[in-house]
Amino acid sequence: MMNILLVWKKEVLNTIQDKRTLTMMVIVPLILMPVMIGLPFMMHNQFEQVEESEARVHVIGLEQAPELAALLEQDGRIALVGVDDPEQSLVDGQIEALLTLPPDFSEQVAAGRTVSVDIAFEQSHAFQQHPLPPLGPAQQVVRRSC
Repeated sequence: MMNILLVWKKEVLNTIQDKRTLTMMVIVPLILMPVMIGLPFMMHNQFEQVEESEARVHVIGLEQAPELAALLEQDGRIALVGVDDPEQSLVDGQIEALLTLPPDFSEQVAAGRTVSVDIAFEQSHAFQQHPLPPLGPAQQVVRRSC
């Protein structure tokens, strides 16, 4: 038993005297543990901010689809914004997305056909501002309402 204690004491002294080992045992955990604990909380807060915020969207050709305008206005996650120069407003960050509807949008939806809608967004602002909400459920809503 005495030999075990002597070996243990020698190893502890060697560990304390070695600066690299001491750094890895004490300093690194003091830095990493707050980061590992705090990072999920910060990410959670960011996700909550994204979910609570509205995406500013301009729609070209919205006059051809008044039912779509009503649906988008009812959705609390999308704010329809009218701008004079949509492309420049997108680059400047005044709007976050630009949707372009085809001229026969309402007729195609009424006929049950798939409609191609162009969506443009400025990627340089993607991490500075909140992204658009997912558009998956929008297909079902448009199909039901038209």
